[in-house]
Amino acid sequence: MIPMPTDMALRKFSDELKSYRETWLRDFPGRASFYPQSDCVGQFEKLLGVGPEAFLRDHYPGHFTASGVVITNDYQHVLLTLHRKLNLWLQLGGHADGECDLKEVAIKELEEESGISGVVPTSLASHWSGRQDSPNVFDLDIHEIPARLNEPLHYHFDVRFLFKVPHRVDVVISEESTDLKWFEVAEAYQLTDEPSTHRLFDKIQFLEKKL
Repeated sequence: MIPMPTDMALRKFSDELKSYRETWLRDFPGRASFYPQSDCVGQFEKLLGVGPEAFLRDHYPGHFTASGVVITNDYQHVLLTLHRKLNLWLQLGGHADGECDLKEVAIKELEEESGISGVVPTSLASHWSGRQDSPNVFDLDIHEIPARLNEPLHYHFDVRFLFKVPHRVDVVISEESTDLKWFEVAEAYQLTDEPSTHRLFDKIQFLEKKL
């Protein structure tokens, strides 16, 4: 049986969403191009209000997922997977399956899908501010998943975390991927037309300028 999140764990996730929203408004005024869905946090909070079921993959029409954006320390390269089912170049990630610590979900998926281990997420704002109250969440996105086999059309409420590695470390392709490669960030823009993925690259380049 899948362990269900406790009330305390749900409150922690709620606090993380609020912290992300407050940090965004405080540290990134005028950066609306990074975050076109102005009510995105509110939609996440609404789904969280459903309770523990929102962390299960069979909760429709939407459920929480987690993913990891992996970059090199110099912000020049990003690791992307050619997703086997969707045939899109994406960051690594997957379903929560009842676990509401989505940071841990992202770490687990990263290890399973690339072989990279021993990394922890870094926050968006603390890179240059040094503030300890910065949230770990790097990005939020809601995207549509087409109907497939016994799954109806539904939505992934994806919580994204940023992971940094010293260099382009060796990776191992899992059964989830058709391919797994490091790309220069400028090159990665050409791999997809997805605005939400381009937003990740925009954020990486913004952080690189803050070095």
